[in-house]
Amino acid sequence: MLPAMKIQPLSSRDARSLLRVWLGNTKTLITSEQEVKLISNGKATVSPLPIVLIAKYLASDSNATTLGSRIEACVNCQCVKDIVCLILERQEVETESDGFKGFVAQVLSLIACSANGLSVSEVIHLAPAPLTVWTPLYYALIDRHIVAETAGLLRPTSEQVCQAIREKYMPLSEQRNSCYQQLAKFFQERLCSVTNRLSDELPRILCTLDDKGKLQEVISNVFVFIRLYRRYVYLFFA
Repeated sequence: MLPAMKIQPLSSRDARSLLRVWLGNTKTLITSEQEVKLISNGKATVSPLPIVLIAKYLASDSNATTLGSRIEACVNCQCVKDIVCLILERQEVETESDGFKGFVAQVLSLIACSANGLSVSEVIHLAPAPLTVWTPLYYALIDRHIVAETAGLLRPTSEQVCQAIREKYMPLSEQRNSCYQQLAKFFQERLCSVTNRLSDELPRILCTLDDKGKLQEVISNVFVFIRLYRRYVYLFFA
């Protein structure tokens, strides 16, 4: 018989301890009563992810006078997606104050629509901005657990975060398709020098767009085909 692992929701005690740990390295101080108020929202605090996100949101503003309103906003959250939206709204205020309106939405939409994530250089090419704007955003998104960088690629930290990004910035299919088309165009322009990144991303994006003509054209490229063949043969026999 195979061993089984049982996963249980966090107890109130464990949730409070976790919240203290994540707030411990910041200047954000909350009272025991405020801890209880935050953790009493059982729907949104039954796993570590929302606790971490709440801590990051509370620490996102050093203004102690607004702490009460931030706590109240967290208490009103019903799920992880609500907490993510609070963080994104705060991020928009910080990043877009210099006139780059919609930049946070543009960057996160591209990352969320990609098949495996995007590298920093790919994001900068797709969403050009001065390094003074991009660099703080890059570090903030990672620090606040919105995106993670794995094997050189930026991607949402979880499916719940990805879903929150999609619902906030791309609620309509036309908006998502526009983002897919931008990604498809970006990788199609690089067919003259096929890489594993291109063969991983472009066919999947074209499948999502249901563009069978371009998909056939891309797969017919011998260099793309060889890379796909090698990858899936390896996965099959591994």
